[in-house]
Amino acid sequence: SESMGLVDEVFKSEAEKRPAVSYIDTWMLFSAPGAPGQYAHAFPDETGAVNDMRLEDGIHMNVAGSQFVARRVMEALGAKVHLAP
Repeated sequence: SESMGLVDEVFKSEAEKRPAVSYIDTWMLFSAPGAPGQYAHAFPDETGAVNDMRLEDGIHMNVAGSQFVARRVMEALGAKVHLAP
């Protein structure tokens, strides 16, 4: 976690230098509800349903987690360019 935190800081710093780049902090995105930065294996999605978001290894995202982050990516992209429905 510590090493990945350092890598994330480099990515965030570099993204901030580029107006066309959006940085999505997935560590915070996948944090426990009410506990920013705290690991969570499961948490509520946009509908309020609690879902496991990671595979059994506790690191990689499962389908629900992948879809969750994909929606955040599409929101960030939509803020930069017009996306047809």
